[in-house]
Order: sequence, then C-alpha cells, then structure tokens
Amino acid sequence: MTMPSERARALMSAAEFLQELRLGTDTPAAIRAQAISVLRHFPETRSIEQEAERQLHRQQESGQSSWLLPVDYYERPKQ
Repeated sequence: MTMPSERARALMSAAEFLQELRLGTDTPAAIRAQAISVLRHFPETRSIEQEAERQLHRQQESGQSSWLLPVDYYERPKQ
C-alpha cells in the first residue's frame, strides 16, 4: 500500500524526471516534446508541498486520513 507521503515524493520525483527528459540533449525529440506537454500541466514541487500541508491540516482537524501528506510526515514529532 502506498503511503500518502510516498505519493508526494513520487509526484516530485516524476516532475524531476520529466525536467531531465525535457532538457536532455540525447533525449529523442518526440519524447522531449511529450515531456514538455506533460510538464505544462504538472504541478510544481512547491504546489505539491503546499497541498500536502493543506491535507495534513485537514487530517488533523477532521481525524480522517489524507490522500497526500508532506514527504517528512512520518519523521515529524507527534503532537
């Protein structure tokens, strides 16, 4: 089962990978174009982090689990 913090980490890793494809000089033009197209609508790392923090606050207020949590969620001291 994927943990919510792992989802955030995966999204940020995917963004980095797409950036590498976009900038790669040895990346085929078709792959580079597809990476550019996907990145056009892909959330930025800061947006992913902000949404994860919002989800964390919602989880703390409601007691319900979140789909996305900050990458360091399980390393934070529990309140």
